[in-house]
Amino acid sequence: MWQKNALKHWKDLLKNNFKVILVSVAADGLGKEWVGKEINKKKLDELMKLSEKYRFHLAFEGGEAETFVVNCPLFERRVEI
Repeated sequence: MWQKNALKHWKDLLKNNFKVILVSVAADGLGKEWVGKEINKKKLDELMKLSEKYRFHLAFEGGEAETFVVNCPLFERRVEI
């Protein structure tokens, strides 16, 4: 993700039906309420605002958050958690 446009990447993932959840957070502005949340268009808008306010990278480079793909076009079925 280095030197890539993180917002474009997120939008491409959503456009291509990737279902991504946050599994850990470690950044100002991202509290425990984000853990387990699926990133959809509304959540992405919230993340963008928080990223600007608290100055964390939208792709979570540096360990600010970790993600997990629970479904995408490559999967035979969704991962249930």
